[in-house]
Amino acid sequence: YIKQGTSLIWCPRSNLRLYGKTADISLLKGAMPLMLGTDSEITSQADFFGELRAAREMDVLTDLELLNLATKTPAEIFRWKKVGILAEGYRADMIVARMNDHDPWNAVFNLEPGFIELILIDGHPVVLSETVAKQLNLPLQGFSRLSVRGHLLYVKGPLAYLLRKWRDQNWLKE
Repeated sequence: YIKQGTSLIWCPRSNLRLYGKTADISLLKGAMPLMLGTDSEITSQADFFGELRAAREMDVLTDLELLNLATKTPAEIFRWKKVGILAEGYRADMIVARMNDHDPWNAVFNLEPGFIELILIDGHPVVLSETVAKQLNLPLQGFSRLSVRGHLLYVKGPLAYLLRKWRDQNWLKE
């Protein structure tokens, strides 16, 4: 029995690490809205794309269903308006990355930080590679430089402040 209005946030890697098993998504996928999440750093690496890859390895959902767990369905669950899909009139929140595989689905599921070229939030760049910055001739005032696995990125905002703020809010202190 599933109560109306119930949704499930699925964190497969964390479930497997803690319990050695995870929810039977093949039974639940038609019964309730599902979205993908990350758990704490204690039980997983808190890497969203790692969770996405783990979910894909279970081979119970199509690639499109998996993508929807990360985009469209969370917007519907939280009743967010104008997000979750790429369409005219919707907020343009997206990641643009270099192809890392000939198969587009594999490219999505194998995405690593070093492949990221551009991140847009509401149509505005918040992360961009050196290559994209040069191609678009964007002014980099207000951006901080960050090297990710040898790949130079520019991050909107004062990076040292943002990292301190994140660390201060993180309950797992050094």
